[in-house]
Amino acid sequence: MTEETAIKAPICAPVTCLALNPALDMTIGLDRLATGAVNRAQSCTTIAGGKGVNVAATLAAGGVKTAVTGILGRDNADFFNSFLAGRGIENHFLYQAGAVRRNIKLVSAFETTDINLPGLSADPVLLEQLRSILAAAKSRFLVLAGSVPPHCPDSFYADFLQFYARQSGAQKARCVADCSGAALKALLSGAARPFCIKPNREELAEWSGKKLTDQAEILQEARRLAASGIALVAVSMGAEGALFVTEAAACCARITLDKVASTVGAGDAMVAGLIKALLEQTESDIITAAELENIAGSATLWAGAKLECAGPALPKPARLHALAQNLCCRRLY
Repeated sequence: MTEETAIKAPICAPVTCLALNPALDMTIGLDRLATGAVNRAQSCTTIAGGKGVNVAATLAAGGVKTAVTGILGRDNADFFNSFLAGRGIENHFLYQAGAVRRNIKLVSAFETTDINLPGLSADPVLLEQLRSILAAAKSRFLVLAGSVPPHCPDSFYADFLQFYARQSGAQKARCVADCSGAALKALLSGAARPFCIKPNREELAEWSGKKLTDQAEILQEARRLAASGIALVAVSMGAEGALFVTEAAACCARITLDKVASTVGAGDAMVAGLIKALLEQTESDIITAAELENIAGSATLWAGAKLECAGPALPKPARLHALAQNLCCRRLY
């Protein structure tokens, strides 16, 4: 979609992803990172990224028709436009002067170090247009993912949910949120609740003000959120897997892997896998215990499969099927 036509037609894709603060993700491969010394790179790749873009790209790789909107700087927008077109993702980005930020990921065999640069200062007029685009979308799911850019209020997601709740219409999309820090705090302090949130353990701990040293403590906080009106709370816990919690049920899922190519974007792949499962289920806001186990399995499988791939991608169906044999999902209550 061109810059001139980006905001004329309402979005009709089943999933719309918001990328408020997209980035060009530069991944530099190293044998070992030595701080305070000269490091020689073994590889360097650059790909369009940011949480909203990553979720959209992973969904598209899994065969889900997806749209993405947000704000791009014209100086390097062509990189994103080509990336989305090559994956069949509907492009509903808005454009302003400037360049999209770059994020740097230093990846060694031992760890990944992220250096996230400040984003493009958001034009308030475009932020208002984005709110209208999202509200008009005829999607089943809206994904609100990632950090907010400079000059965008931390309460943008929370404010949108309240605005959206006031809109008339027979059928509204379910909102899935994956954010952190002040944006997450504002979201969970608002009167309107998202259908689903997907914090990691550290983000949940920051919000709760507790250390959350074990699964029982994580589950307690997740149950508190589910009881507040959020239909599904998914908490990623790294190598320990993830918890999936509703007010009536909870399960823990994890997957065993032979190799890990990159941990970058695993959380975004989990969001994509979760949405993929929800799209295949009933449109009821009540998630049954059986549906929850299916959601947990799909989300964890996609997150694990992503670990074997570079960039927001999935392996071929045969490999996904093989990986599913390494999936363990345990009902907690």
